Amino acid sequence: MKLSDFKGVLNTHDLIVQSVTPLPEGYLSVEFSAGGLNWRPGEHGIFTLPSKSFVGRKWRAFSIASTPEDGIVRIGTHAGTPASGFKQALAALTPGETVRLHGPFGWYTLKDDASPIILIAGGAGITAARAVLTQGLADTDRKIHLVHIASGYHMYQDVLEKKKRKHVDMHFMHERDVTAGIIDDLAAEYGSRAYYYVSGPTKMNSAYIKRLKSMGIKGNRIIVDPYLGY
Repeated sequence: MKLSDFKGVLNTHDLIVQSVTPLPEGYLSVEFSAGGLNWRPGEHGIFTLPSKSFVGRKWRAFSIASTPEDGIVRIGTHAGTPASGFKQALAALTPGETVRLHGPFGWYTLKDDASPIILIAGGAGITAARAVLTQGLADTDRKIHLVHIASGYHMYQDVLEKKKRKHVDMHFMHERDVTAGIIDDLAAEYGSRAYYYVSGPTKMNSAYIKRLKSMGIKGNRIIVDPYLGY
């Protein structure tokens, strides 16, 4: 994480809603017109809803699940039980309404064009991983592994599986013990030659960072999405 990773935080952009799509098990996907916005895949932004009135915190940070080449800004989240006022208002948006984005900015981005990539995502943390994986496929034929753990529904699984190539392995998991075994095997195979991208709830992130470091993975090879808004 460098100071330059935050250079976009003071930029603001108004984005027009294109679609709001409820997904199984309380997940939600929202798409906005990009409006000329550019960003590095894996970056996130702080979103506010100026047109909505609701109780509670007025902002959320979401990773952008799309790439600039997609021509749209896409975010995904889980509403929670009960859903916060912000997420209820987000789900109630209609096409043509406007949201405000502060950013994009961030550090969960590709660091080179050659190192293997291990993407470890939990729940809605798949949003940032989806963008990095998409860019990785477009830029290089390096080895990419995706490990996504969820209690039930795997957001974007159908889309991601269509992107699969011979140099890409994907694991959509439910069992923590089996998931941990896969990650251990990958860490043993690649060591600090790979970059490890971790995106999920705080406890999950902390557990996998500790696990990777215990296997000798250097801290500068572990890139973490803070999961502030999902």
